[in-house]
Amino acid sequence: MLPFHWRFGPLAISPVELFVFGGFGLVVWLAGRVMRRDHRMSGEQILDFALGALIGGTIGARLYYAVPLWIRGLMKTGEIVGSWSDGSGFYGAFLGGTLGILITGRIKALPAGIVVDATARYL
Repeated sequence: MLPFHWRFGPLAISPVELFVFGGFGLVVWLAGRVMRRDHRMSGEQILDFALGALIGGTIGARLYYAVPLWIRGLMKTGEIVGSWSDGSGFYGAFLGGTLGILITGRIKALPAGIVVDATARYL
């Protein structure tokens, strides 16, 4: 990708970030339709799972990138969360997002398997 950002005041968005969040929104919308239709889940429940997946995926992607660098001594502990723009990894985002969905289901006493099933068809 070309190393540029669109600047909106203090906010800067790269094309990669734009497409990641666009894809995330599309999957939430499509999976939300399935969960409403087939499993009668409310919009609030769908939002809970979407936020769990977003938070888990963000943390997982960063850890997937940063932990190997930290183990090899190429990154200090404070830099793992100090500079989020350095990189991330898809596999970490996938695993972290799935874990976020499962944790959200456990906390909210909701069927997380339904969400995983409804979301997996769009990956």
